[in-house]
Amino acid sequence: MHLDVHGNALKTMPPATGCCTALLTLNLGRNQLRTLPSELAMCSDLRSLQVYENDLQLPLPEAFQTAYLHLGNLNWRGNPAFAHVPAVVERQGLRALLTYFTRPLAASASHRVTDAGRS
Repeated sequence: MHLDVHGNALKTMPPATGCCTALLTLNLGRNQLRTLPSELAMCSDLRSLQVYENDLQLPLPEAFQTAYLHLGNLNWRGNPAFAHVPAVVERQGLRALLTYFTRPLAASASHRVTDAGRS
């Protein structure tokens, strides 16, 4: 139900982690992950996902866009590629963040249009 592997210098997560469908919390923080396996989206009961201080690259697997809408806690800070998440995306909540993380160019383009329309 709880997997905490933070601070282990992990460079990859095995796709089989997605078979852990009873996971409620997953702490992958402070590793060296560049990507997450799309199979993690099968962990449908996940309520807390910690991916802080890694080297995650965008986009994340598209399967994450809707898989984690029920998360109560998503800590993504400290990943250099995530450093420039537009404030408007953060304000719009988890769905907007997941869309941005899985399709950053499309999401940021649509938010620029939205912001321009508000001016």
